[in-house]
Amino acid sequence: MKTDLIKNIIKENNGIITAREIKSHNIDSWYLTDMIRKGELERVSRGIYFDPMFNNFDKLFFLQKQYGKCIYSYQTALLLHGLTDRNPFINEVTVY
Repeated sequence: MKTDLIKNIIKENNGIITAREIKSHNIDSWYLTDMIRKGELERVSRGIYFDPMFNNFDKLFFLQKQYGKCIYSYQTALLLHGLTDRNPFINEVTVY
């Protein structure tokens, strides 16, 4: 069933799914609308949806999904790769 496929994609993406991912699996966007009406999904921004049952919402993952041309760099990249234990004051990105 289509909703099961959507839930699997959400699980793989830490609670986040995009309309682009739905389209790439040939699933009609109506399923997203239906899941929002049922309270199974929340619309975070245009084309990006979040499952409120996930407690481990990763802000950096969400930003990467929202702005696909941004790559984390400098101190943020060091933190993500485990090369520093200091949290950066701001998230630094490079746009390509």
